[in-house]
Amino acid sequence: MSYDLGAYQEAMRAGHAFAWDLKWEAASRQYRIALSERPGDPSATLSLARALERMGDLNAALEMYEEAHRLLPDHAPVLVSLVELQQRLADLSAAATSYVKLATVYLDQGQEGRARDVLGRLDDLPAPDGDALRHLADVATRLDNADILAFARARLDALPDQEPPATVPPRPVAEPEAESTVVADEASIEVLPSYPAPVQALIGALASRERVGHPRDDEISRLASGWCPLPAELLRVAPTERAGLAATLYEVAENLAADRLTAARDACWGAIGTAADYLPVHVQLARVDTAAGESAAAEWRLKTVAELYEARAAYRQAAETWEVLGETILGSETVLGKVVDLLIRQGVPGEAVGVLTDAASRCLVEDRLADANGFLERALEITPEAVELGLWRARLLVEQARAPEALEWIERAIERVPSKPTTVDRRLLVARTILLARQGEEADPESLFEARDEENRDESLAMLTEAAAWGALQGSDARSWYLAGQILAAGDAVDDAERCYRRALSMDGAPVATIQFALGRLAADEGEWTTSVHWLSACLESVESLALFDRADDLLRCLLEAAEHLRDTSLRVHAMGELVQLHPRDPNLRAQLAESLWINGEARAAREQLHRVAELYAGVDDPVRALAAERTAAAMGPAEPSGQFRLAERCLRLGLREETVAALQAVVDLEARLGIVELSPRALRMLIEQTRLTRPRRATSYRERLARIRPSDWDARRSLARAYLRDGEVRRAVIELRSLAEACAEKGRWSDAASILGEAMRLDPWDSRLTVDAAHALIQVGEGEEATSLLNLLRQREPDSPDIARLEAELESHEQEDVR
Repeated sequence: MSYDLGAYQEAMRAGHAFAWDLKWEAASRQYRIALSERPGDPSATLSLARALERMGDLNAALEMYEEAHRLLPDHAPVLVSLVELQQRLADLSAAATSYVKLATVYLDQGQEGRARDVLGRLDDLPAPDGDALRHLADVATRLDNADILAFARARLDALPDQEPPATVPPRPVAEPEAESTVVADEASIEVLPSYPAPVQALIGALASRERVGHPRDDEISRLASGWCPLPAELLRVAPTERAGLAATLYEVAENLAADRLTAARDACWGAIGTAADYLPVHVQLARVDTAAGESAAAEWRLKTVAELYEARAAYRQAAETWEVLGETILGSETVLGKVVDLLIRQGVPGEAVGVLTDAASRCLVEDRLADANGFLERALEITPEAVELGLWRARLLVEQARAPEALEWIERAIERVPSKPTTVDRRLLVARTILLARQGEEADPESLFEARDEENRDESLAMLTEAAAWGALQGSDARSWYLAGQILAAGDAVDDAERCYRRALSMDGAPVATIQFALGRLAADEGEWTTSVHWLSACLESVESLALFDRADDLLRCLLEAAEHLRDTSLRVHAMGELVQLHPRDPNLRAQLAESLWINGEARAAREQLHRVAELYAGVDDPVRALAAERTAAAMGPAEPSGQFRLAERCLRLGLREETVAALQAVVDLEARLGIVELSPRALRMLIEQTRLTRPRRATSYRERLARIRPSDWDARRSLARAYLRDGEVRRAVIELRSLAEACAEKGRWSDAASILGEAMRLDPWDSRLTVDAAHALIQVGEGEEATSLLNLLRQREPDSPDIARLEAELESHEQEDVR
């Protein structure tokens, strides 16, 4: 069955527009249209659930949230919305089960603290579902989390007729079909005897990479070649399910090769029934559809998979899916532009350029020079500084009898950065000289070594050959010896290159920092990391200002590379800190610095960097990443009030009420434990605002706490009294108002005291103590008549009260003062 992608997209856009205007009923209609076009679409399902919840149709919203959870089982925000709705509908048993599932997701994502917080909410709820507890136990076992495993086992033991989970899921014992091709720690790779050898090899490779960091992605791709699309996606699947899914993909590939399309399709749908969100199965199903001649269905399915990956910001997987679409249906060059755009969004422009250069190479084999030229032009748009690509294109232009265009590009490339000529590759000068010579113009080879700059780098072996012919290795100044070193290094003559660099360094007028960097880079290329650090550190000391050193980025990144190899965390922190100083508004660099600081034991500094990361993301209106940074900061070491308050603000921005309340509560509790009052008043006011409508009793408790830590906050205390009154606790309201009036009187604010006491008397008109205090306050503000009325009321109720004489004396004294 084919679907109208345009109609789906139009309906989603209209639904979002209505939702923005809070027209939820109209939005829900549009989302239903989108779902009719693409049944089971996670985005449309979740959007409809939210619209129904805002409309008040809670039962229908619950069904859609449950469907969204089925489609996106590892998406924590869906579970948060689901459990909140279940509690609103008083389905506490289902809420308990959802809490266990949410804790499992958090634990599997490495957020142990949040998992513990969620599990702590089960104390007042019914027993959760046993299957959910067993899955939690399995994840805790896999991650070696003894505390949460013990919690799950205890809960399971408390259920009737339940067996505790085994530490390791049992597997049948049998001899493997073939020996795995992956070399790794034998104890770390699980034997999968019931699956074909290629499946065992791939699963073993994935397990090895997950546990000990090997093998590389290219080895994994080799093992999966021809039968497992997007093999790295198996790492997102629980280890207990990987082998089954991989075996299904292998079975589909075998059936496809044997033209058993029905069996292949059945295998795909069987996997989809148990793991609908594992998208590589859908890719294989599209291959089956293509083989069956159902190209339209295959195209729709592959585009849908690519869109889902794109929605998850998994741009590399989306690009690979488009490549499958090109290979099977549309043609590789038809989808090439989309693939390139996605790789650029992934942040790997080098891979995008690789795709374009591969296409150019194919065109050259087919003698399609114009097409090859077009692909290279696109590659140069992505990396205009890529001299190698430019020279390749220039050679193609010459072959097409377009030498003037080639020369024009080379001239522009040479002059592109006149203020920083060191970034112009010397090969451009070689090409320029050769082209001019071919055109019969005078070209002096010595111009290759004119003092256009003090530093030359990235020489090629071709440059070495040409330079040797022109005697470039001769000379008596530092510049000539440095240039010779660069050329020899490019030709892999490492010892001679080092000799030339050292000779240049010993001469007057040498560019010291530049040569020290070249020596450090040369040592790094040879794997001599200690020597490399020596020269790079010397270069760092020689530079007066990194901002003025055009190789600063390369220098610091080389230091980082050396620190990684030497496992020198202090050096890594130092280099990363300098790099952040060069690029203070790069959140990725700051995040890496935070990680380095954390590894180095500097938790507070790491947190501070993550706070800056959150601020940078917030500044570019990316609240989701800002929240992620604050969550990571909050998870580093013991909780701090300021960090929890920042986390609360980020959660509030995204409407995450439960997490907002939890973070604000942590602020108040932490400051109480530390004996300080800095952020607590603001946190309590925010807590009151978040709970006053849904949990008024809890809001009252927050008002009480605010009144205790800010007794001089008259508005807060008056609000507390009104809350008592709303809760039906009139006596507590009166007591709070009387206490507040006394505080006002102590500060000489008699007018406020009189007003507050009047409010208390309206609640309890028979309280003589209130009558006396109110009369006293009225006398102080000159309201004699009202005070006299209260005095007469007191005479009627308690004629023997000793306060009568005192009030009469006060009243007479104030009247005499008024006469004077």
